[in-house]
Amino acid sequence: MQSLWLQKLDWNDNLPTKVLQVWNDFLVKLPGVNEINVPRYILSEDATKIELHGFSDASERAYGAVIYIRCVTHSGLIQTKLVCSKSRFSPLKPITVPRLELSAALLLARLMHKIVPVLDLPLDKICLWTDSKIVLALLNMQPHLLKTFVSNRGAKIQSLCSNSQWRHVSSKCNPADVLSRGADAKDLRDNDLWWQGPEFLLRNITNSEEYPCPKDKTFEQELKRNVTVSCVVTLTFLINF
Repeated sequence: MQSLWLQKLDWNDNLPTKVLQVWNDFLVKLPGVNEINVPRYILSEDATKIELHGFSDASERAYGAVIYIRCVTHSGLIQTKLVCSKSRFSPLKPITVPRLELSAALLLARLMHKIVPVLDLPLDKICLWTDSKIVLALLNMQPHLLKTFVSNRGAKIQSLCSNSQWRHVSSKCNPADVLSRGADAKDLRDNDLWWQGPEFLLRNITNSEEYPCPKDKTFEQELKRNVTVSCVVTLTFLINF
């Protein structure tokens, strides 16, 4: 649908050959969703520790967020299960990838804010993960130092996730990549990263390292420019003292 919007086709126009081929391929693979089974029960028996871990990602096509529950049993067994996800198309108007990543982070923050009271569980920890170091740096800055687009979203994220901890995840371990890049039914069915989350959730998670503000042009573009105006006044006296 997004590609059709970009091509500005009318309702009765014939589809371009390439787009039609993509659509037909989608229809052929669509019945594969019948082979996907999602368990309703997400808790583990005898769970002594319950955590929520959310991931966000963005591309020029779409951005999204996904949340997993992580349960540790009395015997030390760790289990993770998919809780929910949400995705959106990227705007047709060109926008930088860091801003899209920030929009994905806001989507995750809002999704987490809604799902926590719905689950109503005694949570030990909430972690939010992004593969964008620029987003992490922006979230650690004072909103008044940033441009309006970034400042508004950053302030909203901070208000929604005051008790949460943002961390960095590598792109290859980010399950939200499925939402931003897309996947057909077969690939989705066989994608353990999507259904269970990254493997490191099954191990003891160490505190993430601190990331300094990146020094690149993309990051600097989001900073407000401080302008100093000087005024020189020359006085001319009518009486020469």
